[in-house]
Amino acid sequence: MTSSSSCHKKGRRIDIPVNMSFADYVKTKGDSEKDSGHQRKKLRASIEDRLTVDGACGRILRSMDLNLEDGQTYKWHFLHPCALLCELCKLCSSLGDLINQVHQGKMQLAFYQDEIKPGNILRPDQGRTVACWYWTIVQLPQWFQTRREGYFFFGAFPTKLLQVLQGGYSYLFARILSVFFELEEPVNFTTGFPLTCSKGYFLCKGTFSILMSDEKAIKELWLLRGASGTKPCCLCQNVLGHMNKDNLPLDGRWLVHYACPDRTKFAKHTSASYRAMRDHLERLARSKKELNKFGQVYGLQYDPKGVLWHPTLRDLICPVQHTMYDWMHVLVASGGVAQYEVNGFLTAVQSIGIKLEQVDAFASAVATPKSRGRLPKKFFADRYNPEEKSHIKCFAGELLTAIPILVLFCEIVLQPCGQLLRHSLCLRYMADILDILTHHITMLCNWFQSSR
Repeated sequence: MTSSSSCHKKGRRIDIPVNMSFADYVKTKGDSEKDSGHQRKKLRASIEDRLTVDGACGRILRSMDLNLEDGQTYKWHFLHPCALLCELCKLCSSLGDLINQVHQGKMQLAFYQDEIKPGNILRPDQGRTVACWYWTIVQLPQWFQTRREGYFFFGAFPTKLLQVLQGGYSYLFARILSVFFELEEPVNFTTGFPLTCSKGYFLCKGTFSILMSDEKAIKELWLLRGASGTKPCCLCQNVLGHMNKDNLPLDGRWLVHYACPDRTKFAKHTSASYRAMRDHLERLARSKKELNKFGQVYGLQYDPKGVLWHPTLRDLICPVQHTMYDWMHVLVASGGVAQYEVNGFLTAVQSIGIKLEQVDAFASAVATPKSRGRLPKKFFADRYNPEEKSHIKCFAGELLTAIPILVLFCEIVLQPCGQLLRHSLCLRYMADILDILTHHITMLCNWFQSSR
């Protein structure tokens, strides 16, 4: 999904991709480079004019003061969700009709967070890295959520300040949720606020439904110890890691290793069990030794400023109910499961005498939709990793195109010869999983909520 900075100036919409600087934008319009600073000021002013107008729910652009460990205060600007939604429905009554149709009195909100590095993504330091926060309405149809505006922007926080921010990511998440649901806020989703549709006004309410992100962000937002701790999973009570699976305590009668494929052995947390665990850590706060001991066992890090211990939000949120791992990171990006599967499949293909150049030749003959694009001519030969237990080196979008091509390769080349049938079946299952996730995410969210 391509993002852009945009504004409306005298009825004209200006779109600037996030990977293009203002100077480059001015050059493409035929203006001189020295005018880039002037154009930047004009664009910034036109955006602020719209965001700072007092509407029915107040200004869209607001700020909150965050206390840093050195005693200073950082003023963080964000887009107020209620004011933003109110203004959008005012500009487009069709959006108000859609929300009024799907929310049925109270809607569910999903949150997403990920870090981006504007400019050179290979820059070694974190000087320009920011954590971007988005939110959307779970009940909105799939065709809307997959659009560029399907997720509403909340704010971007410089990650270099996290080291000096009291409470870190978890405290920041608590402040964000306070904007949405805190009763002390004059306009929030808990008490409701008016939205406009073609039939007039209606009251819009919402509740916290899902936090979707990658493993790193979920670990920091919920203050988990993660894969480095004895307890890597926040959803199960008896799954252990960071040790050899043959050395489990109690002879493995109840505790299981995270590599165990039998899900029936997993003792899942409930909201009550997780909150009891959280409250126990809070009672141990005076004893650092006991706090570290049980924190390691529970897989939790106690921080009184964290979102789990927020005085008014603590009973409204629970990692067991509200955690959903981002499937793009789990499967197709950053060394995901599908990347390992494809690399292992290519290893098996070469073991029966088929060269990767032949697979590339087959892929080049396959017509792909314009939305997916085409793979490079030597994609499989260049991206394959010959090291044992390694994953293919590619982007997520490339893998989403490569897997259907490999499934077609199995059906046309391998299966008629009776070759690599189990590998072909496994690849077919992976393609089905990705098809479900890419086309039925709304259904998946509804199932996720019902299973909790």
